[in-house]
Amino acid sequence: MKQALKSSKLQMKVTNPASEKAIHRVINNVAPDLSDGQLSAITSSLKSLTDDDIQDIVIAVSSQVELEK
Repeated sequence: MKQALKSSKLQMKVTNPASEKAIHRVINNVAPDLSDGQLSAITSSLKSLTDDDIQDIVIAVSSQVELEK
């Protein structure tokens, strides 16, 4: 039985204490097994696009795997 990556999704949530709304971003079909360097680059990019007073950034990568016989 073989496993093939069907799709992967990067979900980002950025919260800022100055705003009641959180910024949510979902990016489909990202590379599986992101390295720490890639995650740091994404985080740095988000910080540069938003205010300096970022309270929290949550990054979650989820994958769907399709099994082949």
